[in-house]
Amino acid sequence: MNEQFLTIRVNDELTLDAGILQTEQDEIVTYLPPSITTFAQIMVYLDSKPDVLPSKDEATCLTKLCLRWSSIFATLTDPNLLPWEYTNVGSVAMLDSWEEDLIGVEIATSLAILMKMSSNNEERYLQILAKAGHYLPGLANIIRLDPSIPSLQLDTSLPNPFSKLITAGGDLYHHTTIEQLLSLAVEAHRGPCQALADRIARLAWTVGPAKGMRCGHRKGFPLNRRRLNIANESRLLQFTMTRLVQGMDFFRELSIKAKNRNLPFTDAVSLALCLPEMTTGVRPQSVNDKLKTL
Repeated sequence: MNEQFLTIRVNDELTLDAGILQTEQDEIVTYLPPSITTFAQIMVYLDSKPDVLPSKDEATCLTKLCLRWSSIFATLTDPNLLPWEYTNVGSVAMLDSWEEDLIGVEIATSLAILMKMSSNNEERYLQILAKAGHYLPGLANIIRLDPSIPSLQLDTSLPNPFSKLITAGGDLYHHTTIEQLLSLAVEAHRGPCQALADRIARLAWTVGPAKGMRCGHRKGFPLNRRRLNIANESRLLQFTMTRLVQGMDFFRELSIKAKNRNLPFTDAVSLALCLPEMTTGVRPQSVNDKLKTL
């Protein structure tokens, strides 16, 4: 068995452990993620750096923390690697399905941590963003928010403003049965920020340009080559950046509305993740109780 240790050079001070590639004798390649996530490695680095002035660019800072440097995405765009021979061939798939899924999980995990941080210690959240903007390298190009991407919002036309999270540009609810929909409320009670971050990450990554980059002829998916060109990298970054900042805005709106109604944030998330059409079946008792009071 051959093992190749993957690293990502962020700057002169920080090189990330990005995992291991194991190649069997029959040429089957297995990717082993790092024992400490790249996001956690970055947080240790940022905590070691002096404080800086607050950043006015939350979108770029969030994208650096949730996607550009804290996921396997960094290995696909590493400028220190040799370019993949098919990088500029439009008919070739650029992403494998497991890579797309993994990046989605990494985005959701990082976003949930930042949501909790924002809720529990806003000053620390803002300082981490500021440090990310200052100490982590910039994005490939000057990436700006895409105003054409429909925003996430609470459907305030409903009697219960927490009853539905809507988006004009994608289906947030990929569960199809009453039982699965009900499980959203239970999941939110286990970890409200993670439950909400999972849905936002899906809209920020899975339903965006990444979906199309899975299509095409499959020529292998090497992690030791720079696979995404600048154009594809920029498309992915712009879409994800726009949806991440929309997600944080939604998170803050939901937090404020919950506070104004004296509703625990856990229950607010539970209700926001439940479809209003869910009129049959038995809701979790705590959610039932709160619905009666709204």
